[in-house]
Amino acid sequence: MKVGKAIYNILSQSTEVQSNFPFTDANYSASGSELVNDGNFPNGDNWNVGTGWSIANNKASVDASGTLTLSQNSVNIVNGKLYKVSIEITDYVSGFLKPQFGGQIIGDFNTGGVKTFFVTANSSSYATLILYALGTAKFSVKNISVQEFALNKIFPELAPPGVEVPYIVYSVVSNSPSDTKNANGDIDTANVEVYSFQDTYNKAVDLGVSVRAALDRKTGTYNTIKIQSTNYVNEQMDVNEARKLWAAIQDYSIRIKNL
Repeated sequence: MKVGKAIYNILSQSTEVQSNFPFTDANYSASGSELVNDGNFPNGDNWNVGTGWSIANNKASVDASGTLTLSQNSVNIVNGKLYKVSIEITDYVSGFLKPQFGGQIIGDFNTGGVKTFFVTANSSSYATLILYALGTAKFSVKNISVQEFALNKIFPELAPPGVEVPYIVYSVVSNSPSDTKNANGDIDTANVEVYSFQDTYNKAVDLGVSVRAALDRKTGTYNTIKIQSTNYVNEQMDVNEARKLWAAIQDYSIRIKNL
């Protein structure tokens, strides 16, 4: 049922839900193509090279003092989606690298090596990747990458065999048309159950709280599905002692537009 696509879209992009999942290859994976052009600097044609920066030998280098910028425009991002940003710092001598992406400034890096961070874009208008070099900066960057990532621990109806906690399963229990005077049959009401699985009671409660924060009172268009209203109805806890598996089970009533 199409409401399931909207549920997955909302939960997988929720920062509240994501906070319960560590960033591992098992929990997240790339879901889109590389968004940076010329991330290995074969020529630097796609970069805005500010004062103090230069591009040669497949890397961008900075050797100056002040706030110095290297940037790339039109890195296509979508508000609310998760992105993995990776930058390799080489030839480090001094100064700080401060990246900005998706409307957020992330850290001050003052050592060499590969720097990886995840960013949930807070605006689609921040489509520029900016690398600020601060202080007396003398270092190089290369292997710059930006990719959309998706959460792999949200499943419809059943979780695959062998999956480890934490994970979420959602199920569309029923889907009924609302043939009323005002709706004219173009509104469906779906009853949805969401199971938040964890290995302790407290963790299951926390994951359930995050799920509710993501879903309750949610409206809007998600994965082309138009949600008119989402109402939290009920919640209960369940446990499988043999498997040491706790589940916060929540019921929602969701009204969706068909036309």
